[in-house]
Amino acid sequence: MDVGVVIIGAGMAGLSAADHLTRNNFTDFVILETENRPGGRMRTVQFGRDPTDRVELGANFIHGSSLQNHVFVLGHELGVDNLFIRPKRSEGWFMTPDGRCIPKPFVVLGGMQSIIQRMIDEKLPKGCIRFNHRVERVDSSAETTTVTCENGNVFRCKQVVVTLPIGVMKRHHKELFHPPLPARKAGAIERMGFGRVGKIFLRYERPFWRKGEVGVRLAWTKDAQVEPGQEWVRRVFSFEEVPTSSHVLVGWISGPEVEIMERLPEPELKKALTSLLRRFLNNHSIPEPVEILRTQWCGNPNSLGAYSYPSTNTKLDDHDAIQEPIRGRSGAPQLLFAGEATYKPWFGTIHGARISGIEAARAILGPKSAVASRL
Repeated sequence: MDVGVVIIGAGMAGLSAADHLTRNNFTDFVILETENRPGGRMRTVQFGRDPTDRVELGANFIHGSSLQNHVFVLGHELGVDNLFIRPKRSEGWFMTPDGRCIPKPFVVLGGMQSIIQRMIDEKLPKGCIRFNHRVERVDSSAETTTVTCENGNVFRCKQVVVTLPIGVMKRHHKELFHPPLPARKAGAIERMGFGRVGKIFLRYERPFWRKGEVGVRLAWTKDAQVEPGQEWVRRVFSFEEVPTSSHVLVGWISGPEVEIMERLPEPELKKALTSLLRRFLNNHSIPEPVEILRTQWCGNPNSLGAYSYPSTNTKLDDHDAIQEPIRGRSGAPQLLFAGEATYKPWFGTIHGARISGIEAARAILGPKSAVASRL
């Protein structure tokens, strides 16, 4: 298939690139998505009996309810801003010397997926996303780039926007790109950190807490003992209420132990987390949850982690090196790169991913990029 632009990935960065192209009357593109759903590392699922009981397996927060936040503006544009759950003032606020309030992160009542789905339904051409299309090779050795998928489909295009998670890029860039990526870009990818963060949702038939009273940070001491074989629980650092469900708590865990959590048998995981809650809340009557749901971002070959961070080896210009386009013989950008790991000011955030996608689309359009996507 011949097409103007191939966008690899239907997460926030890829969809934002497509959104900006569409706003500027450029629709000669296709989005190739490995999974059978859009959203990338944004994923909202139902968890509970009520259809409104939703939890975020992926990105959890919109960081800042202001016009400077591009996802907040997008939500307003799509009509979901009335579903934002803002933190209560009693939870504490950061204030500036001139009396201004610094906006805190907030969640979307309808789920992050509602933003993604409305953007697809209302902003993008019908049928522009090809699901179950895992890209196995990007060949930019000629003036026309060839993108080959595992299912045998081949796309020939002038330009490609790559929005793969940095974890996938770290593991696969050597066999994915032909010719190989420039040494500066490859080195930046390999040096960049990609965090292991996980969530475990615990649903109870009857909540053992009063609404608004559970928000526990686990202050582990060096001499705190755990059962043999359960050393991983020391990396669980908090339990919180889920604002979109009155019967669910979420436990947060980080570090290499996330991979252990993802592989544990469910009965063992239930038992370990119940033991933690009883211990730290000093309440041995806390029941086991009737159901648990855990994230699997580290074990998912399409993500291989949660989100990026500068490692101790990361250089100051590595974000820029990852984002920098690879130009073709004519000097025009042939391979462009977007995603939260490419945007230095706001790496690790949804709005950082959105900005990076819009910037990639602007680079494709050049001076023709007249219609703004709110930047």
